[in-house]
Amino acid sequence: MGFSPSSFPFGTITTSTTPQLTGAILSPTSFKKNFSLPLISFLFCLVAASPVAAQINAAVTINAATTVTSFIPEHVFGANMAYWISATDSEAVSAKVQAAGNYFLRFPGGSSSDDYHWNSTGSYNASNYWVPSETSYTAGFQGCQLYRGTTSSGVYASNIDDGNTATAWLSNVDTDLPNHQWVYIDLGATNTAVSAVSIIWGTPYATSFEVQYDNSGATPYTAANETTTWTTTSAGTVTGTTGTQVVNFTSVNTRWVRVLMTASSAGAGGAYSIAELYVFNGATQVSVNNSSSSTQSPMVTSSTDPASANNGGTCAPYSPNYYQTNAPGSTDFATFMAMANASTPKGIPLLTVNVGTGTPAEAAAWVYYANITMGYGIKYWQIGNETNGNWETGGPMNANDYGRRFIEYATAMKAVDSSITIVGPVSGSPNSSSNAYDGNSYIQDFLLRLYNNPGGSAITAVGGIDYHWYPQITAYPAGYTTSAQLANFPTTLTGWMSPVGLSPSTMPVIMSEYNNNAGNVVADVQEGQGLWTADWLGTFIQDFGPQGFSNIWDVMNGGNDHTSPTGGDNGYLDNTSPTFQPHAAYWAMQLMATDWAISGDSRSHQLVNTGSSAVTLASFADYRPDGGLSLMVINLDSANSYATTIKVNGYSPATTANLYTFNTSNYVWQTTTTPYNANPDTAPVSTLISGVSNSFVQTLSPSSISVIQFNPSAATSTFTFTPSNTFTSTITKTATNTISPTFTKTFTNTPTATGPTSTFTLTATATQTYTITATPAITPTPTNTNSYTPSPTPPLTTTATNTNTMANTASPTITHTVTNTPSATVSRTPSFTPTSVVSGLTLFPNPGTGPSVSLMLPTTVAENVEVEIFTLSFRKVQDHIYPQVTPGSAITLPLTNSWGNALANGLYYVVAVTPQKKSISKLLVLR
Repeated sequence: MGFSPSSFPFGTITTSTTPQLTGAILSPTSFKKNFSLPLISFLFCLVAASPVAAQINAAVTINAATTVTSFIPEHVFGANMAYWISATDSEAVSAKVQAAGNYFLRFPGGSSSDDYHWNSTGSYNASNYWVPSETSYTAGFQGCQLYRGTTSSGVYASNIDDGNTATAWLSNVDTDLPNHQWVYIDLGATNTAVSAVSIIWGTPYATSFEVQYDNSGATPYTAANETTTWTTTSAGTVTGTTGTQVVNFTSVNTRWVRVLMTASSAGAGGAYSIAELYVFNGATQVSVNNSSSSTQSPMVTSSTDPASANNGGTCAPYSPNYYQTNAPGSTDFATFMAMANASTPKGIPLLTVNVGTGTPAEAAAWVYYANITMGYGIKYWQIGNETNGNWETGGPMNANDYGRRFIEYATAMKAVDSSITIVGPVSGSPNSSSNAYDGNSYIQDFLLRLYNNPGGSAITAVGGIDYHWYPQITAYPAGYTTSAQLANFPTTLTGWMSPVGLSPSTMPVIMSEYNNNAGNVVADVQEGQGLWTADWLGTFIQDFGPQGFSNIWDVMNGGNDHTSPTGGDNGYLDNTSPTFQPHAAYWAMQLMATDWAISGDSRSHQLVNTGSSAVTLASFADYRPDGGLSLMVINLDSANSYATTIKVNGYSPATTANLYTFNTSNYVWQTTTTPYNANPDTAPVSTLISGVSNSFVQTLSPSSISVIQFNPSAATSTFTFTPSNTFTSTITKTATNTISPTFTKTFTNTPTATGPTSTFTLTATATQTYTITATPAITPTPTNTNSYTPSPTPPLTTTATNTNTMANTASPTITHTVTNTPSATVSRTPSFTPTSVVSGLTLFPNPGTGPSVSLMLPTTVAENVEVEIFTLSFRKVQDHIYPQVTPGSAITLPLTNSWGNALANGLYYVVAVTPQKKSISKLLVLR
């Protein structure tokens, strides 16, 4: 990270500079994961800087004792991992994804989900439905929809007006509306005179149909009443005949023409097929029939049969299949799971099953392979992706038909594994139309269809509500106001869920895609996108609390940001040039997930009350389970800095705090020379501020995101520890009882209740260091002397008697029981000596790509130094002693674990301990 001096009206500032070393030491007080004292973290988000900014006085108040809701970081800070990104690129950025704090990971990603067959081991049946193996696997492929009816602009042409009678559309018989299937054609932006249609029927054909037109002026299927939108032509009800059929009628001026089919030659419930549809005004053809999705008259259909084919890697006659499974190789399911399982903690997959060209049987086979054959235990599954939209393979599907299929999919999938959670309807926006002309939303009609299922209510089939949200921002600062849309949504959603006996407060609400805009706009890559991301996520957390899950779109996406001054890229990492460069949204995500919250934490965090005196400052605060408190403030003022009085109620902060800042000195998107890119593009700056109290002034620059981490004014006596932590060291040492903001091998058990029996828990952040000796057990006494004996067993389980003796055993859970005698009172008032620290912070990323790195050690005299390496979950993987290291010298640190194996790619913390100093560095290993 880079650092720059700042001006603060209260106290002095310690500014860390960037050592140009691969393993540079950073100060524990400016280290992102402070391992010792519980932290209070404050996140401020400010908007665009002006060259000379005015300063305005403001106040932000934190009421730590008032809880608004709770949330779980590993759920709310998620991302999408699209399968069309090459496996090489996905693996190369997996450490960056982990460093951003993203562990809830969606696959295979976006609209491609409804073309994607997860397993190439299998065969097509007689209906051209893919039937995969449940027990063996090869990388999946993109299926080509055989009977495509709807034009997918810029991607796939409709078979109905592609000029090719050898291709045809076929409706789906799996529908609630077998006698109400239709196709409509869009003739252009203005009304056109129309007097005839020519239909070349496929098999089966419609034995009864009507030709209709729409003069409402609105795009079809956005109106509330179908009978007032579509008008039947003078031809009336037409009896269908096989082959080519011409229907003449009195000329009308219209933009949209529809063929409504009400009876099939295949009998009751039968399908319909059209090979080609032409529209005429007299003898003049007014429809454009060709195979280009960009130039043919756009076609929309009520349903499409899910048959597909794999045409040798191309979707002829459609666009080439750019989701190749051969070289360079897309990210297949096995690669995705390997990356998810290699992260620490393990990633939580959200898998999207194929509805557009898939079947319930194919989805059930995926559940079987994942959870039975492979034992992955994947919990979260969603049915389809944005099936309400005409851009989606299989869409636009009306909400009733989607609900019908949701029941079929859920029944088949839960027959394999009843423990899974299945969510829907995965609509393209929270307020998407039901496509049923009833004035309802897609979510609303989906829930009603489940609730009113003809075979009995199936409302219990849905395990969560899933939607996407793109507020279509094109510029900042105007786009910042869109968070108000999100803030109002819980009330709307509650109104839809309550009639069917559900509530967003008791079931998952998943925003599995979100970004500022679904297209490529320059706002995607500007600094303001980072500020919007922070505000949007904070608002979502406030809305849905412990039930909230979200996935930003996308880790890597691709766009036209490098070639067009108005172009953008939805990926928070660039996958072109410069390769993997972080965009502003990435830095915002990292600040929120790893500084404001605790990276990958599965515990409940409390969102507590905050307020601001300025309308431009919106605030959110997280009271963390490690005793810390985090505040996020969004400043929409693009011109002014704020001399902000920070008021902390219900918490007594220490006099020093860590500050992390991201602003236009870190990130600017430049469009002066091609390829356009971010320059500068550096990680947030870390500084140590002093003069902190329950009310102090902090100057916040324009266009910035800031995180302030506060230590409590007095040390607590509760050591916290997570199940994923593992100590493997056999080294013991003696130290004085000190406050130390570094990770230590020390524990203190504190009863959390009075009486003969009470319980206590150990979680993942140490709060103070006690004497460490070679004593085989810990015996706390009223004089507060504690000792701990490590052993090379993985997780820690302790049992304490009235003497509070602890033993390290190999139990997979953390369960602690304390039996206290009334006279056994432990004094928690020791004298503490602050540990000397070393300033400095590594430039991120600082990849170690070889077998070792060079590390400067914090020595002032020749002395012994112990160097330890920890994973992000605080699991120690290496411990070295370097004797008599002289000042200014560097050591070579092997990138191996204690067993001599090479460290896996990822982010690690390096702790160096001397008799006088403790210091920490951050190291990214990428090979």
